[in-house]
Amino acid sequence: MKIKALLPVPVLFAFSFAALSLAGCDNGATGGDGGVIDGGGGNGTGRTVTVTSKADSGPGSLRQALANSKNGDTITLNLDGDKTINLTSSFTLYIDRAISITIEGNGTVLEHVREGWVSRLLVITNPDASATIRGFHFRYGRCTSGAGGGAIQNSGSLILESCIFSNNRNGGSQGGGAIYSDGTLSVTSCTFYRNETPTNIRGVAIHNAGTLNLGASLFWENNYNETTSSIILYLDIVHNAAGSTFTNRGYNITDQVSGISSIGTIYSGGYTYDDYVTRSGWVFASSDRRITANPFTDSLTFTPNETLLGWIPESVSWIPEKDFYGNPWNYIDGYTQAGAVSQ
Repeated sequence: MKIKALLPVPVLFAFSFAALSLAGCDNGATGGDGGVIDGGGGNGTGRTVTVTSKADSGPGSLRQALANSKNGDTITLNLDGDKTINLTSSFTLYIDRAISITIEGNGTVLEHVREGWVSRLLVITNPDASATIRGFHFRYGRCTSGAGGGAIQNSGSLILESCIFSNNRNGGSQGGGAIYSDGTLSVTSCTFYRNETPTNIRGVAIHNAGTLNLGASLFWENNYNETTSSIILYLDIVHNAAGSTFTNRGYNITDQVSGISSIGTIYSGGYTYDDYVTRSGWVFASSDRRITANPFTDSLTFTPNETLLGWIPESVSWIPEKDFYGNPWNYIDGYTQAGAVSQ
């Protein structure tokens, strides 16, 4: 039989982490359990560390596991119930060591209190940090100033697989409602839903100022404003800045047309545009596709509409082996479907 893969599941590369208190998007003093940990430069231990607590900090929490992490560690989350970690302390998870770790979320939701939306969820500053993140739902992250990235700002090497990004906001000037990256970023089988930037800011979902590899990911309603319950004019769901590198591996699904929006003549009241259509931000590969109908049978669980989304040939070897919940893709008909959640 052949493997079927559905909506993207988050994957995380190993980094060095510390707790950082952020006001808006500004980096503040380090704090929280563990503080900044010296990862050293020795060989990794290859340990497996299990997170069992949904608390913001303390024994068994994700924050403490990151603070105590060693090079080569795999952190696995094994949470009961709704699997939601709410960062009530307003401390963003911060990676500033040259360390490599893997984090298996297994369907974990990482969020800030929605009413607060005070800071990003994850910041990676060390260019030698390397992390692989799988199976996380990043929700209600917010950046209010400076460079973008409502959920994640990355300057290291980050791999994301089978992850979901929803309702993240960027108020900065450089875009990236969900992710801002000036490092190396790989995004595979991830779902981006209703992330937001200010009107006419590029990169409603992703702002790439470094290197981006994109494949088998789903973008839906990322120019939707919850405050006004309406679609707002934006420029590009994915923005590749001047000097950046972009590789399209194909099999991406988006509600926007192929191509890159461009700003026209500036006039006294603002901008005019070459067209008044938000675009995907990249030129489609033959396997990329635009959809106009809701791709989910359930928008709360991101359960995919398999008939609408279609299938990816099994011969495409870079599709993740596990879905958002950490389960192997279902075996069916010889093809794998783009997205993070499997039926």
